Amino acid sequence: MIVLDLPNGHESTNRTPSDRERCAYLAENFFESVPEGADVYLLSGIVHHWEDRAVTVLRNCREAMTKEGRVLLVEMIVPDT
Repeated sequence: MIVLDLPNGHESTNRTPSDRERCAYLAENFFESVPEGADVYLLSGIVHHWEDRAVTVLRNCREAMTKEGRVLLVEMIVPDT
């Protein structure tokens, strides 16, 4: 598994020794590109935090994924007040 985060958030991610064994951590700008050839892209908080730029990230995933690839979204739903 590759965990991709923006360069300024990359180092602040809490990681346990177990995490480091199971995951590779990359600091890249997912607004520009994502690693190619994945079967699954799991996006967490992208739509919630970057509502105006989320379409760019989703397009980058679509262009980079395999033919049968999927994008999974983990998002917070906040009710209108």
